Amino acid sequence: MIHEAYIEDLLHQTLKPFATDSQQLQIQSAILLSTKNGSVLSYSTNLNLLDDSNTTNNETSLKLMTLLCKDKWDENENDEPEPHYIFKWDSYETRIYNYEIENLHAAITKIPNSDLLLLLIADPSFPYGLLTLKMKYLLKSCNSLINYKLNSNE
Repeated sequence: MIHEAYIEDLLHQTLKPFATDSQQLQIQSAILLSTKNGSVLSYSTNLNLLDDSNTTNNETSLKLMTLLCKDKWDENENDEPEPHYIFKWDSYETRIYNYEIENLHAAITKIPNSDLLLLLIADPSFPYGLLTLKMKYLLKSCNSLINYKLNSNE
């Protein structure tokens, strides 16, 4: 069983900013979604980076971006192009893909042997390599979700 409060807290922890020599970089959103239909199961968004006056539009935009990323992930998994990064730890392996979606940088990966995807969305100045590194650490923190299957009424 997924404990939503723990997942939401973990996703929120991922959004903490960090500084480089020249600037402070921050991830806009961290999302847990279904591999089956792309539905958002849990997410955390950095409200400082969004337009507070239009929260409905922000949520709609987030949902559309997650669907776009999930579709691109499906294409990459089925066509098997060269992934940007193959991450191996313990006995698990997963692919991390980087995309540019609506002028934002995104990284997406599947939690091994599960029905879950992790998606990070950052502004365009956020380097893909750093986004991939953040994803690696997020994956390690989500190791209790490995082998997690969503119930379906199909």
